[in-house]
Amino acid sequence: MAVSESTIILIIRSSIFLVYLVAGAAVFQALEQDHQRQSFENKQDLRTSITNKYNISEEDVQTWAETYRPNFQVKGDEELEWNFGNSFLFAVVTVTTIGYGNIVPMTVGGRLFCIVYAFIGIPGTCLTLKAVGDKISELTSILIEAVERRILKIKRPKKIQLKTTLFNLIFTAFLVLPLCTAIVYVREANQWTYFECFYFTFTTLTTIGYGDFVPYFANTLDFLLVIVAFIGLAFVSSILCSLNNLYEAYGISGKVVRSVTGKKDSESANQFPEENGLKEINEEDNENNPESDLKLLNKRHSKDALSGKRDSVSVAMFKA
Repeated sequence: MAVSESTIILIIRSSIFLVYLVAGAAVFQALEQDHQRQSFENKQDLRTSITNKYNISEEDVQTWAETYRPNFQVKGDEELEWNFGNSFLFAVVTVTTIGYGNIVPMTVGGRLFCIVYAFIGIPGTCLTLKAVGDKISELTSILIEAVERRILKIKRPKKIQLKTTLFNLIFTAFLVLPLCTAIVYVREANQWTYFECFYFTFTTLTTIGYGDFVPYFANTLDFLLVIVAFIGLAFVSSILCSLNNLYEAYGISGKVVRSVTGKKDSESANQFPEENGLKEINEEDNENNPESDLKLLNKRHSKDALSGKRDSVSVAMFKA
């Protein structure tokens, strides 16, 4: 069985995308890890100094942080460090334009590399998601057509693009989004409510990424969270691809353009009716057909002859 061209494109783009993410994570980790560790050591020394000076406990420090700086999360070094998991997460949220903002490069080298990495990676991510979205839409169209032909016994299914768009929209809204929310809820059950998990999932899949709820890599299984997020992004991309195919199938874009330019065309036709008539005849004829020029010339001669007859009739009536 021959592999389709769209499948080959999908495999190539997905492979390049994965290698790009892994390579970016490794470079970010190498550039930022030493600086991050030094920063943690300085903060830990300052924290110890404050607790000793004012004779307060670690619990008091945690309470102060939660009360006066609610967005400030006091975590252990192993959770905030630029390990490979967090570096991989940063690479993903960078090229997908989610941008949580919980982990950011602090060194000059890391920031310069981030600019170049995003400049190359964002278009590549768009192409990859488009390939995945096109494949999902293609498979959905095949499934819908097969169901209508074999089960519903419809010989010539109609409006396949419209049905594909509606199916992808409903499937994403009522299955993919709740499923991703459930996975996040299982991981964050002790910290986030179900609604907060739903809110986080929605802002992630729509690439809004406010940063008020952010994930951290606690263990290796958290890579599954990235895979789930990418699948959700792929289904969102499939909706956009389906809408684009729907616009092309029904000529919606062309109708919008014609509706905008139609007023000018009608005004031009009212001002110069004869010239527009000649123009329409000329456009209808084949440009490569030599007879089109002859038809246009005959039209002009007939117009002149008709005008001459009208003048002669007017002169005769005036003399009479």
